[in-house]
Amino acid sequence: GYYYNEGWTTSFTGTVEVISNTIYYNNSSSAWEKVYAYTFNGAVGGLLGGWPGTEMTAVADHAGWFSIAIPAEVDGMIIFNCGSDKGKTPDLTLDAANVYYNGSAWQSSFEGGGGTVVEPSNGDYYLVGYINGADCGIEADHENLGSYHFVEGKLTAAFTADSYVMVKTSDNANWYMAEAYMELEEGATATFKNTQLGAKEKVKVPGGVTLHFVLTEQEDGSLTLSYTKGGSTVLETVENIAYTLQDGVLSLELQSEQTIRLFSVSGNMIDSAVTATYTRQLAQGVYFLRIGKQTQKIVVF
Repeated sequence: GYYYNEGWTTSFTGTVEVISNTIYYNNSSSAWEKVYAYTFNGAVGGLLGGWPGTEMTAVADHAGWFSIAIPAEVDGMIIFNCGSDKGKTPDLTLDAANVYYNGSAWQSSFEGGGGTVVEPSNGDYYLVGYINGADCGIEADHENLGSYHFVEGKLTAAFTADSYVMVKTSDNANWYMAEAYMELEEGATATFKNTQLGAKEKVKVPGGVTLHFVLTEQEDGSLTLSYTKGGSTVLETVENIAYTLQDGVLSLELQSEQTIRLFSVSGNMIDSAVTATYTRQLAQGVYFLRIGKQTQKIVVF
């Protein structure tokens, strides 16, 4: 029977309110072959099945956008993904007034407006991409920042293989890519724009060489990247820096503040600091400590 108007009846005389809301995702920056949506918590929890959820449908008249209908109020959490853990957004809180996710923030329409305001870049940038044969700060590794940190717009890195790069900020909120694919040559400049503006291509840089990058912020919000080559040797060991190493803790004291950089054996920069006193816990392995033009090889057993 049916419980209606404080009593039981054998027929249903009321009306059924069908709830359906559509959620949208812009796949331009992630460029996944397929896009899935997984919901949890709140009214939407479990409605799209277990992980990775339900495949979304491409929106015919808005390139890059995908949609999915959810039979519930817009309340709960959602993760957009490529069909696996290899590519996914962070856990996102649904916003009933802004159901269009542009890759980094919710907005109220395809064109933008409303939603979470994306904070301007804090100027703390990382070089990310498919680097030395592996994802670094993107795709399955997208939650990590990687080792390639620009310090005052400069970065030195060794590439063992041709690599395909882009730039993102340390808060993971702003991603920058080129508008068209290019192979960046020494002395040339590549322009990276925020992926929210439709830029979606990586830039190729050569392998088998150390590159000295310069990253510059432009007035229109874009970034320009250039480099000079530094030779095929990752780091030359000079071994004239006084330091102590006890129980895996590296320590050194200088007479004045200097730029201290710590590299892995493959030439990836692990840390950079301007200080007179430096301390860092190291795991077992081989490292290079650089102060100015001086380099010290450090082995942790």
